[in-house]
Amino acid sequence: MQEEIILELLKGRDVLAVLPTGSGKSLCYQVPAVIGDGICLVVSPLVALMEDQVKGLEKRGIRALHLGGGMSRNETVTAFDNLLFGKYKLVYASPEKLQSELVQEKLRQLPLKLIAIDEAHCISQWGHDFRPSYLKLGFLHELFPEIPRIALTATATERVEKDILVQLGLEKAIAFRSSLFRDNLSVGLVKTQNNLGRLVQILRDKTEPAIVYVGTRKDSIVYAQYLRDRGIPAGSYHGGLDSRERALALEDWLNESKKVMVATNAFGMGIDKANVRCVVHCHVPLSIESYIQEIGRAGRDEKPAYAYLLYHEQSLTEAQEIVSNSMADPVFCKRVYKHLNDYFQIAQGEFRESILGFDLFDFC
Repeated sequence: MQEEIILELLKGRDVLAVLPTGSGKSLCYQVPAVIGDGICLVVSPLVALMEDQVKGLEKRGIRALHLGGGMSRNETVTAFDNLLFGKYKLVYASPEKLQSELVQEKLRQLPLKLIAIDEAHCISQWGHDFRPSYLKLGFLHELFPEIPRIALTATATERVEKDILVQLGLEKAIAFRSSLFRDNLSVGLVKTQNNLGRLVQILRDKTEPAIVYVGTRKDSIVYAQYLRDRGIPAGSYHGGLDSRERALALEDWLNESKKVMVATNAFGMGIDKANVRCVVHCHVPLSIESYIQEIGRAGRDEKPAYAYLLYHEQSLTEAQEIVSNSMADPVFCKRVYKHLNDYFQIAQGEFRESILGFDLFDFC
């Protein structure tokens, strides 16, 4: 499927690619980037993910550059000068970096030939919330209407896919969707009243790296210590660690001095280790999208790998309560909906499943 996607991009067509984790999504824009002249702009959500890809490309002799968010004006100007005269093939930037007027001005001077929006599901998952810059990426088409674009993701429900297409103005894009099924990944449900004991049984004979997902920061610390006490080298990773602590924990796991990483969902995108043999969830995931992303980190080397979901009756109840508590009160939703109808001056039910922009401060 990668070949078909690449050929469409080389023809100058827009593409939406929904491909499973570990399937080589990055090749879909990296291959066109190195063919002929011009530069590919890659929009990516995480610094670690961008830096990892740049390092990987440079090891292969492909010149790539990351526009860091902490760059000064002078550093940014120098970086663009390097891009313009240094035979670079790819430039990576976050959505926030692209909102800079200086960056947009300098982008116009580059011989861009392709725009790739990686992890495009973030547009829907984050754009409406704490990273609104994702919702502004449509400006890239306004700046470069003739340049083909590709949006890539491993997990996109029908609703998320529609949101991606609308927000990016990709309604006419050719969509490629691959099955999430992977021959080398076995998935098992394990009902147990003793997560820790069952976890030790699963991991005791594993000699290659594994990831254990837990629901809280406290559990990541407790579970890791429990495993170490039983002779299983394990580290802990969660959102409460500072950048130095996260880097050290990740390095210990990557160099396999600690075979097992016990983590919250903070251990997410940008984690690319080919020989992960096992992913264990010790809590019930709150969304199918995140679950697919997380188990997809196993077996990227195409060798047999295993994913286990440990659960018991109480864990299912707790997950249902979290989902229920995260939903707004129905009466409040109806009241907001009525106000929205009044604001847009439309009848109830009109523009169903449509996305309408508005000024929040004006609305409130």
